[in-house]
Amino acid sequence: MLKWRVCAAMLAAAIMSASQAGMAQAPPQRVPVDRSVVVGGVEVACTGIGKNARDDPRWKAFPIRVVFSDPAGDLVTDVTLTLSKPKGSPMLKVACAAPWVLLKLQPGTYEASARREHPGATARTAVLHAPAHGQAVVNITFPHAPG
Repeated sequence: MLKWRVCAAMLAAAIMSASQAGMAQAPPQRVPVDRSVVVGGVEVACTGIGKNARDDPRWKAFPIRVVFSDPAGDLVTDVTLTLSKPKGSPMLKVACAAPWVLLKLQPGTYEASARREHPGATARTAVLHAPAHGQAVVNITFPHAPG
């Protein structure tokens, strides 16, 4: 009986590892600009282009706002964001054509990996702390794109 339980636990670990690898290799879900959608059980919005979009009161209800910029502080678009629990499997992978990704997350700590959509881009990582109240703003800075 013990051997069977050990085999079942090993099989479950292998399936989880394959699932994580699959999420990392899967294409991101494109989030339409200025709309919110549910991805992996998380409400996600892609916005931030133009003053009207940035001032939209809908976005205040999201506990996390991730802002993408370059070293000069100019906003950056066309970024893929992967979100996971610390040391856990990826929860979602989204592509955003705007400089903000908003996440409606339960309070807690999450890990984010962001990559610009151009050849040779390297990922940037950040730890996100979703507050119980209010909105945390996390800035992810990318180096200037080559060319």
